[in-house]
Amino acid sequence: MSPAIPLQRPSANELIQLLSIVSLGWLALVAPVIGPGQVFCPPAGTGETALQHLPWMQFLRDSVRGGAFPLWNPHNGLREPFRANPQTAVLFPLSWLYVALPMTTASFLEVYLKILVAALGLYLFARSLGMGHMPAVIGGVAFGFMPHFILHASQPASNSEIWIPWALAATLMYIRTGHSRWAAALAGILTMSMAGGALQVWGLTALLVVGYFLWFGRWEGP
Repeated sequence: MSPAIPLQRPSANELIQLLSIVSLGWLALVAPVIGPGQVFCPPAGTGETALQHLPWMQFLRDSVRGGAFPLWNPHNGLREPFRANPQTAVLFPLSWLYVALPMTTASFLEVYLKILVAALGLYLFARSLGMGHMPAVIGGVAFGFMPHFILHASQPASNSEIWIPWALAATLMYIRTGHSRWAAALAGILTMSMAGGALQVWGLTALLVVGYFLWFGRWEGP
């Protein structure tokens, strides 16, 4: 067993630098489409966002504000399950932005927070591998702003994809320390991935975690 690479713990200033870079990148991304009544609608997801995601969020908003938790959607066919449809992501925290905020504000804030969570997760994973601040920042920004992610930022897949580096980081820390808190953190992260609505991404993430644990657990451990 080889000695574990020491964890590079980020400082508050380093995290602020990452936050600033992500925020500036997001502003550059959305500046051309910000305006009264505008919502963030990536080109690859124009139809799916406009015809599925936003109407679902509007229905969630109207139902909750009207005092009901939406189990069924009466607007599709002869009614269809709403809560039981994983792609509605009713239990995903960012979906509730649409309940608390105006639809236009929520659509932009949802994408910003997804990019931030993705970038921060990859950054922390890179630091746990022993990388320095700037290489980890480059990796985090590259992951958060990768074209596939941006083009599908308003679709359920991105809800689950943002948790992949977090799951790997928690797995690595559990391998190294054996502390149950990292196992609990991993369970919470996988739960968030499932709540995101893309069950295929959640399943692939779980398989990746198992493979990562079995492979790297041979060299690193408490």
